[in-house]
Amino acid sequence: MESENIIDSYKTLFNADKLGLPAIALIMVRLKFSDITSKKPYDFKAIAKQIAKFPEIQEVHLITGDWDLFLKVRGADTRAIGKFVTDQLSPIEGMERCVTFMVFDTEKETNDLPI
Repeated sequence: MESENIIDSYKTLFNADKLGLPAIALIMVRLKFSDITSKKPYDFKAIAKQIAKFPEIQEVHLITGDWDLFLKVRGADTRAIGKFVTDQLSPIEGMERCVTFMVFDTEKETNDLPI
């Protein structure tokens, strides 16, 4: 599998609770199509890459439908995630709106594939 590049990498999985990051939020993001002044269209992939650089972000997905991005965020608590959303995520140029869903409990979380 390694020689065929089926295995991407080996990683250590950390216990987020024990590291003080038990809170999870799922965030739906709607981006603006273009800049109001210049009418230049926003590069959604570039915005997604910018968001992916934040250490709080675990996943960034470009999606179809009424929303443009789906994010998974980890933090110490609701307040920390709220501060991240208001102070760091929302001010990103091209952001139109985001809705944050706090996770109460997780039944399954895996990177396993059905092989």
